[in-house]
Amino acid sequence: MGKRNTDFFQRELAAKYHADDIRIMETGQTEKYEEKYLQEGRETWVQTIKTVVRGKNGEVSGVCGVFWDITEHRRAEMALRELEDKFRNLAENSHIGINRIQDGKFQYINAKLAEIRFYLNFK
Repeated sequence: MGKRNTDFFQRELAAKYHADDIRIMETGQTEKYEEKYLQEGRETWVQTIKTVVRGKNGEVSGVCGVFWDITEHRRAEMALRELEDKFRNLAENSHIGINRIQDGKFQYINAKLAEIRFYLNFK
């Protein structure tokens, strides 16, 4: 209590947080966002939620903010995307037909299977 952003963060970051707080107090809107920081050569992602604090009379008296480290979650998302890209590339360039069926309906057919099905339809 009684501390400022500059008591915890580097000058540039403290100025950004202060500007965010001013904007939130002016709009009265809760904001949720993700940001990337580089600290000691390491990439860190945080998710932040900020909302106004109102006094008894309903006037804005400050901002309440919470943030937490989501770096591992971001890394897991990126690893999943890479795997999906690899699978998609393998499936699209495969010399065998590949499909995925869900609830009795085709959800995916690669180009080779489409070629085979087209060929069989005209035989």
